[in-house]
Formats: sequence, C-alpha cells, structure tokens
Amino acid sequence: MDRSGLLGLPPCDMTADDHRYRVYGIGVESDVELGSLETRGAVATETAVTLRVETADFFRGLTEGLTFDPQDWFQQAVLADGALYLRCEGLLECVVSADGRRIAWSRLGEAEPVSFEAHLLNFALSAALLQQGEEPLHATVVDCGDRTIGLLGESGAGKSTLAAFLIAQGGALVTDDMLRMTFTADAVVAHPGPDRLKLFEESAQRLLSSAISRGISIR
Repeated sequence: MDRSGLLGLPPCDMTADDHRYRVYGIGVESDVELGSLETRGAVATETAVTLRVETADFFRGLTEGLTFDPQDWFQQAVLADGALYLRCEGLLECVVSADGRRIAWSRLGEAEPVSFEAHLLNFALSAALLQQGEEPLHATVVDCGDRTIGLLGESGAGKSTLAAFLIAQGGALVTDDMLRMTFTADAVVAHPGPDRLKLFEESAQRLLSSAISRGISIR
C-alpha cells in the first residue's frame, strides 16, 4: 500500500462541539470529552495541541511495513514526515504530527476511563511538547504550602509514593509523572497536570485510602 497519503495529519478545524481544556499550562482541544480534566471556561488560552480520535484502519495503514518488538509494551517510531507514532499495548496508539500541534489517537483495550486518559495525556502530550521544542520532565510535584517540591527519578523509584505521603501530611498534588516548567524573571512555574496520582494498591491503601480509584496495572 502507498502510505504517502497517510503520513502527516490534516489540519484540524475547531468546531462548536469541541471540548477545550487547560492542562500543563497549555490549551488543548479535543473532539471527545476528557472527564479527568476541567474545562477551560473563561481562561483565554491559545490552543497548543488538538486531539482527534482516529480509526483502527487509519493506524493499520500508517504503520504498514513497520516492525516492533512484541515483548515491548511501549513502542514508538518516527515516520517519514517527522510525525511520531506511539503505541502502549492494551491502552492506546497515537501519532503526533511533526510540529507537535495535532494528535490522532485510538483506544486499545478496556482500561478504566481515568486511567486511560492519564496515559493519553502523559504519553501523547509529552511527545507533542517534545515535537514543539520543549522538554518536559519525568517528575511528580507537590505543593507543601511554603514551598513546592519536585520529585525526579526513574519509573518505579517511588516518586508517586513519596508524593502520596506528602499529600497525606497536607500537601496538594501539582502534577504526577510529567512536569512542564516555564520561567519568568523571578520565578520557576510548575504547571499543573491532571488531578490524579498513580499508585500501587498497597501504597494507595496505606497513604490515601479515601481517594482510591482503581485503574490498570502496566509492566
């Protein structure tokens, strides 16, 4: 099959039915409602990223001829036009345009909606910001009143568990897993992400049992 007509994403025209959000300090437009985000409301923010649902056929055509390691639950490839293809087994697949302003995605499996959206916003938006020239950090941030604490480390290092402990002591979650920062003349701004914290069940039961919402486990 000739893939040339599938590479790249067409421009997205905003419609009255689109849902508008502000997350990580940027404006996001989506053709489906994202229940884990608050609508943008009166906050005037230029749209930085547009999300659109695509069909399984779209992605089959897009990835024809590409090979991936079946043992890897997370797969990625750079397409001929500079777009970035991502696939999280059992969760989602998406393609991020070369300029980082458009994301097409398709759901894989039956993950609980909040858990699914957490991964969509984490993986797809972090890739979009990278395509736009920014470099978000893999970090969790908690507001502890007189100071804001950023926790950086590899996956499984305990960032979210330590954040849960700080929240249990009166802190407030700013963002989990992905941190976008901007800088002013006299401050560093950590922009808030979705209001959710991913924890293993034992940590959730011990530290934040009243706030548990069950999602899925990933490798």
